[in-house]
Amino acid sequence: MRDLDTIRADLPALASFAYLNTGTAGPLPAPVAEAMQKAVGEDLQRGRISGKRFVKIDQLYTDTRAAFAELLSIDAEQVALTSGTVDGLEIALAALDLEPGARILTTSIEHPAAITALESHCAANGIGIDTVEIGQTDTDGDIVACIADSIGDATAALLVSDVAYGTGRRLPIEQICALTRTRGLRTIVDGAQAVGAREIDCVRIGADYYALPGQKWLMGPEGAGALAVSKSSLLQRNIETAQSLERGSRSKPVWAGMLAALSWRKALGTEAEIEQAIAARRRRLVAGLDGLSGVTIVTPDAADGLVVFSIMGRAAPEILESFGAERLAVRDIPGTNTVRVSCAVFTSDAELDAVIRVVSSLAAAPISAEAGS
Repeated sequence: MRDLDTIRADLPALASFAYLNTGTAGPLPAPVAEAMQKAVGEDLQRGRISGKRFVKIDQLYTDTRAAFAELLSIDAEQVALTSGTVDGLEIALAALDLEPGARILTTSIEHPAAITALESHCAANGIGIDTVEIGQTDTDGDIVACIADSIGDATAALLVSDVAYGTGRRLPIEQICALTRTRGLRTIVDGAQAVGAREIDCVRIGADYYALPGQKWLMGPEGAGALAVSKSSLLQRNIETAQSLERGSRSKPVWAGMLAALSWRKALGTEAEIEQAIAARRRRLVAGLDGLSGVTIVTPDAADGLVVFSIMGRAAPEILESFGAERLAVRDIPGTNTVRVSCAVFTSDAELDAVIRVVSSLAAAPISAEAGS
């Protein structure tokens, strides 16, 4: 795998601050920006109506589907290009083609944007929604059992995250998909916080639809993503390729950038090596935070690149302000008073140590009467 200094040299944004929010959007690698600029320059100089241009764009899409397929361990025919995770979820929901009166099961830890898409689809099609409450202390077995117990006669599908955005918890997604298959349900998985943070095998996972973005852990441009469709789902819809599910127009510069991002990532090392590097960074941060008085780590051991925590007596905005003063870019999880740090393949030990210092200082500082009230 490439050494850390070489990786960081391709990421100019790292010169300005510690980039610790890849779970929202990763920094653009220089080769990605260059590919996008080249695409814009071609259109500027040559116009946008040439037949050769459209042939080139079609090949760009074909190459990008193939790159996503390799990343997800599936065939290129199973990849639909999307504008992001929510677009993929919406395409998957529509592809279920459920009758009015059917019900879709989801969980209490889904991303708000995913829930909004689900609610909109269901309201427009006369479909009901049931929610499984997932607690912080629930084991993998508890989660699978709760989902099993929540499946009713009208339940037709499940929408669930691979990794919870608000806690960083890795859900037992293979077990969940195995359960839904045996119960005759179709499963849509939100892979936004998993793809790029760990090695993904969509065949092994077993979901009917697996949606992902390009701008987070894959560090591509905004406005690009993919939807992996199982072969059984293609057969069910009587279509040969997932390309049939794609919708809307696409930007040549965006997709030139997305292909460049996938190529840049492949050159870093294997997916297993990238996963191991991210896991090592996460372990370093957890080890530094663990045991600090007043600090509660929300993220369980079974996690990928996210670490979520709270500090007793400190509101999230105050914590974010302290991080910002040290040029450390993190985020909070609204409504939970927790802060989330993304440990990426490019994250340095010095940056993680800086996080630990800030948290330690906040945890040790006296709490004012106003803050504690």
